[in-house]
Amino acid sequence: MSRIHLIKRDSKELNFYEFFKSSDLIFIDGGHDYETIEKDTINSRSILKKRCNYLA
Repeated sequence: MSRIHLIKRDSKELNFYEFFKSSDLIFIDGGHDYETIEKDTINSRSILKKRCNYLA
């Protein structure tokens, strides 16, 4: 079972928690407009494990 998941969807419409309960590492290659960055940041921080660092 692979621990790497590639999801090709619009992150503004994606429920991160639906796919991942928690994560050690999140890489987002997404849009550069404010709305997309804000949504990706909120979603990724909501599933990032407590002892992991966040790099933006």
